[in-house]
Amino acid sequence: MIQVVIYNRPSDYPDGYLVKTYIVERGNIAPGKILGHSLPSLEAARELVPDGMWRIERLPGDDPVIVEVWV
Repeated sequence: MIQVVIYNRPSDYPDGYLVKTYIVERGNIAPGKILGHSLPSLEAARELVPDGMWRIERLPGDDPVIVEVWV
């Protein structure tokens, strides 16, 4: 399964939003591709999320820079 995570100003890309994929298989999570970085807005970040994915809100224990996760 692929997850797409949208971050707001993470330490490695502090100039805007970051959109990154993760590959989840058998309980393991591996980093995937960066779909975009230093994006000016959440709307611009969301445009990079592939069609057909569903948004889930961040969990209380998530890193504060995580805005949302798409599955």
